[in-house]
Formats: sequence, structure tokens, C-alpha cells
Amino acid sequence: MNEDVELRVGAEGTVIRNWSAYEFNSDFTTPTDGWSFHAGESDLRPDDASAIIAGAPVSLYINQYPQATGYIDKIERTAGKSGGIEWTVSGRDVMAGAVDGHIDPRLQFKPNMSLVDIVLKALQPLGRWNDFLAVQEGNEANLAQQTGKKLKFTKSGRVAKKATAAQLKSTINEGAFAFCARVLMRHGLWMWPSADGSRIIIGKPTFDIPSPPAYVLTRRFDGVG
Repeated sequence: MNEDVELRVGAEGTVIRNWSAYEFNSDFTTPTDGWSFHAGESDLRPDDASAIIAGAPVSLYINQYPQATGYIDKIERTAGKSGGIEWTVSGRDVMAGAVDGHIDPRLQFKPNMSLVDIVLKALQPLGRWNDFLAVQEGNEANLAQQTGKKLKFTKSGRVAKKATAAQLKSTINEGAFAFCARVLMRHGLWMWPSADGSRIIIGKPTFDIPSPPAYVLTRRFDGVG
């Protein structure tokens, strides 16, 4: 089965499918996931090229399922070996703003605030989050959105909304993500964005429940597996 990989660019959702290569780098403990797409200019339609601008919102889809949402950071155009123009479009997911932006040192956090309230208050001044920011506990709904499959998990309790935090004073030049991560890690938790970029997920890895992989990748040589 051939996978349909799409990059949807801009508010109009310009869909680009013709790529010579692409990379998506994701690590659970890396604050923001980076991606890079490469294409020849002859593979892009005029409307595609005009939509690819720095700062444009993008969504990465595989087989119509969202995998990540973010922004274009950088666009490079280079001369190819055959004389054509090669495009390289790179960026990061929506958490990049929280990584780049500093937390407002004037914000006040109370010891009895829940972790959800702390994360919301720390990120909302960054602008983009004001429109739709919500917090979701656990990754089940996000994985279902990415794969189209309903996966089973055990219930570990609503940790995020019950927990309170300490050491809530931000430091000078501390990033918004760094502040939230410092508070969450005291409770063994982490945060990451949902695939469609509409929610912040607070949770922790599950190590004690073996589960089959959602997909199997096979690389074949000369038609022989």
C-alpha cells in the first residue's frame, strides 16, 4: 500500500503531494518536532509556490490522517544538478512558539492552582494559543486521530487536574515551554501538542503495557522482502 503524504499549507489549505524527499523528526522529550520537505520547482503548481511563505501554518497528513500541525520556519531555493530549482521547506510544530517565547515574569501563579491552569496561564500570552488552547489528559484521542484506529489503554487517573505545583516563580529569560516542563516534571508528567494543533496534551509514557505496533514498515530490495 502506497502512503499518501500531504503538506497542507496556509489558511486555504493548499495541498502539496509531489515531493522528492521529506523528513519528520519526532522525539518524545524534544519540545518541538521538526520537519523538512524537498521538491523540484517543476513539481509545484503556481498556486503552491505562492502559498509557501515563512510563517504560514501547515499540517502534515498521511492517508488523510493529521500527524502534526505547525508553521514554516525557513524556505531555501537552490540550483539542482539538472539545472532546475530545488525547494526545501522546513519548520516545526505548534509548540515552537512556546519554545521560542519567554514566559512573562509578571505572571503570578498560586500554589493551589492545578497543573492544567498553570499551563494555560503560562502559554496564553503567546498569542496563537488565545484562540483555541485547551488541555487534554492522556494521548488516546490523539493517537486515534493520527491512525484512525481506537487503541486501548489502562486508566491511570486524572492526574493533571488533581495535582498542584511548587516552585512557581519563573526565572529571567526562561522560555514558556521550559517553565511548564519544569513544573510538570516534578509530577512525572510531560506536555506535547495534538496532531491537529488544537490541544495541549499532558501525560506520561506507558511502559508496563505491551501493545502491538499500529503499522509495520517494510523496505524491499529488487522486489524481494
